[in-house]
Amino acid sequence: MSPASGWPLTVALTRSQPVPRDALVAGFDDIPAASWAAYDLTTFVQDGARMVDDAMAIPSASAESHKPVGDLRVIVPARLVERGTTRR
Repeated sequence: MSPASGWPLTVALTRSQPVPRDALVAGFDDIPAASWAAYDLTTFVQDGARMVDDAMAIPSASAESHKPVGDLRVIVPARLVERGTTRR
């Protein structure tokens, strides 16, 4: 886990804000370090490849149809992995 990704936990703990009693912290991508006992970080698992594929399909479809994208909304499912930083 990079130093930047651990800073919310560090700030909360140094300000005497017990996690998860007074502050809830969540991350994303569920890297292996998120499950380490020192972090026990709640995280979201996202399908990065699908997000890229869906994002790249938008301008391609617009170019092929010769129409603007407009208010297009694409939802890519994510999965929550709840750990100690959000459990109460």
